[in-house]
Amino acid sequence: MMRPIHQIGIVGGGQLGRMIAFAARRMGISVIVLDPDKNCPAAGIAEIFVADYSDEKAMMEFSKRCEVVTIEFENLSVPALKQSLRPVYPSPEVLSICQDRIKEKLFLSTNGFPVTRFLTIPRFSPTDPSSIVCLSVEKRFERPHSKTLSEWITQILSIVQEWIDTELQGNEKIVMKSARMGYDGKSQTIFHSFFQFQNHLTKDWKGSGEDWILEQFVPFQRELSIIVGRNRVGETVVYPLVENEHRNHILFSTRAPAPSVAPQIQKIADWIAHSLPEKIGLVGLLCVELFEKDDTTLLINELAPRPHNSGHWSIEGSHCSQFEQIVRILIESPLGLPQLISESACMINLLGDLWSNGTPNWSKVLSVPGVFLHLYEKAEARPGRKMGHLTAVGHNAYERAKQAYTNLL
Repeated sequence: MMRPIHQIGIVGGGQLGRMIAFAARRMGISVIVLDPDKNCPAAGIAEIFVADYSDEKAMMEFSKRCEVVTIEFENLSVPALKQSLRPVYPSPEVLSICQDRIKEKLFLSTNGFPVTRFLTIPRFSPTDPSSIVCLSVEKRFERPHSKTLSEWITQILSIVQEWIDTELQGNEKIVMKSARMGYDGKSQTIFHSFFQFQNHLTKDWKGSGEDWILEQFVPFQRELSIIVGRNRVGETVVYPLVENEHRNHILFSTRAPAPSVAPQIQKIADWIAHSLPEKIGLVGLLCVELFEKDDTTLLINELAPRPHNSGHWSIEGSHCSQFEQIVRILIESPLGLPQLISESACMINLLGDLWSNGTPNWSKVLSVPGVFLHLYEKAEARPGRKMGHLTAVGHNAYERAKQAYTNLL
């Protein structure tokens, strides 16, 4: 039964918070957003409660102003969210898993979900006797306590060499990622050989207060993703499996549905979409980013417990957009239909690079039939910054979206 909720709270007023607020306001629901920037993209659509995301007292005061709370990105303070006096969806417990790559990989592998082979690298801490503990899918590596950075590097190199030899069968191409923060390729480095990794640690490494994770490089065919919504009573809806193209580690385009999906890949994706949200205890939205290795192998790359860039096509392309879906979940209304309204849809991101010579001529986008333009009203355009997106729906959606984008170049 639909609860009489009149005001929802969103932690984060970026483009995702903005689009959630649009969906809520269309349904007659007021929105208050906690954000440190009073001029964030959600300003003008929602009331802005100016505060730092880690301010626990402010979170408590913010939550008094609404009836239920959601989030628009992962890099938030879990302790602060726990101070909310109203329910938070997804829960701080789900967020704590998804915002930490080590916790996320351990959760997935422990529960039998397919992931890349990985090895955790704990931060160097001379005061912590357990600073050298490395976990992987197959085994646990432990080494004595390191008192100096030099000792730590020596031990880590020994562990990584053993991991490559025993678990990766000598495949030396690996990816190093920070356990927390980092998106769109940030805080990630690819090493093509153990020698490169060794040089990085011995010559460039200055120590770090962060934990890291090493992953086996996966020579995947393409990147896919799937979004699922789950409400408080365990009902779920699953959006179509989509194909994502990245450029310079930033999402460029999304095609819905993903073309030419092998039956076994679709079967695995469906299993993940229906079993993972229940296992993790999700209430809200979850995007599962995937690597398609071949026609029978699908690996989970990362999880995002919120609306996702690869779901923006759903605003015009599905019966119920991902943004309306999260609002429906928050107010406990019936879930919306995630299916496409036509044969295909496509989304292309508009990055700040397009503003290098001034504001782009948007008539060149809108001159292409069936193309929709979304701008986020960000104050400053910077290279690599997501400033908006365009979508196309229906026959030849991908080709029309690409044409509209090409018209801007």
